[in-house]
Amino acid sequence: MKRSLFAALSVIFILTVAACGNRPYMTVNGKVITVSEFNKAVEDILPPEEERFPGIEEQAKSMVESQFIRETVVEQLQQEYQIQLEDEEIDQIYNYFVLSARRYPTLEIAEELFPYYERKTKEEVRQMTADALLQNKLIETIYADTYQKPTEDQVRSWYDERKEDFFTVPKCYYVSQLFVTKPVEEEVTEEVIEGEITEENADGTEETVGIVEGVEETVEEVVEETAAEKLLKELEADIAKIDSEKAFMKTAAKYMKDNPYFDRKDYKANRGFVYITENTKDVDDLLKDVPNGGVSAVYDYSDYNAYIVFYVYSMIPEHTIELDQIRAFAEIETGFQLNQEAVRQFNEKIAAADVVYNEADRLAAEEEIILEEEEIVLPPEDSPVVDDGIDDSVMETETDDAGTGEETAAETVAE
Repeated sequence: MKRSLFAALSVIFILTVAACGNRPYMTVNGKVITVSEFNKAVEDILPPEEERFPGIEEQAKSMVESQFIRETVVEQLQQEYQIQLEDEEIDQIYNYFVLSARRYPTLEIAEELFPYYERKTKEEVRQMTADALLQNKLIETIYADTYQKPTEDQVRSWYDERKEDFFTVPKCYYVSQLFVTKPVEEEVTEEVIEGEITEENADGTEETVGIVEGVEETVEEVVEETAAEKLLKELEADIAKIDSEKAFMKTAAKYMKDNPYFDRKDYKANRGFVYITENTKDVDDLLKDVPNGGVSAVYDYSDYNAYIVFYVYSMIPEHTIELDQIRAFAEIETGFQLNQEAVRQFNEKIAAADVVYNEADRLAAEEEIILEEEEIVLPPEDSPVVDDGIDDSVMETETDDAGTGEETAAETVAE
């Protein structure tokens, strides 16, 4: 298949990094951030090329610049104040991030899915939570004269207020899904509509002076019953033969060719979980008797005009994330609420960093990348245009997003 522009630019960047990568992009309090470091950080946060919108690259660059400034200042302050982090505290921040902020039902499932949903490893996610803990420890240390440490009652109160909404995990199923859209046709109906023609009088009132008629078209998608019945019979015959996870994925590959989130070489990219709530009781009825490693019957998902089949890895019962699992985070969040002035002063300290942008070197590096791109990618002017017959479009797939619930102290400090 033709290599995408994103992949081509990645190769170009690798080819040119040796030539320009060590040039300074910016310095923060005397620490040099190179062009290669900066470019890599930008690429790491950009979505796939087909999901990018105009201006997203500039937004990413701005975010990365702010990130380098904050990380550099925090690292220098850690050395100055000799701040040490305890593994147990990092684990508790990590637990909160994974189990509440990201709503994974268990740590084991989260760590299995991180490479696909978070695009990070467990170690990278843990480092991110350690950074949040470090910033809050710095605030507590630098402004020790005025910092109010939360009491046990305050921490417990903070937890109890959020226990039901954020720390109670409903029953859920850990599954892979086979999603098959039913064939449809469009049905166009016409409706005659009437409207009044009015004129405004001198005194501001309106007067009807005529009637206008028109036709309004309504387009509806209607399932082709014969085709849908044929598809259903074919699907039911296929799932009856499934006796393993590998067989399920092979069947899914047959029906999900256009799903960008599914890779037949890596079945975990299709894994996820379904929480059981008032709105998903029908899914619970479908899955409650399916054993681990079993396949559900066909579920008629009428809202999306599709059939769904689930392969069940496990059922996770409703449970509560206890305070001791996330105590360090609860203390940070409670302390944040009590020490708004200290947080403001810390952010001002970050903003006051001595930052110098090396515009000339940065622009020169970008020009070299553009020249290299033209040399490698662009065809000669007189070369014929060749149609490779490959459709580069990608079908978008809707996914569930449970949300994070509320803004955290770590997120606010990082703004």
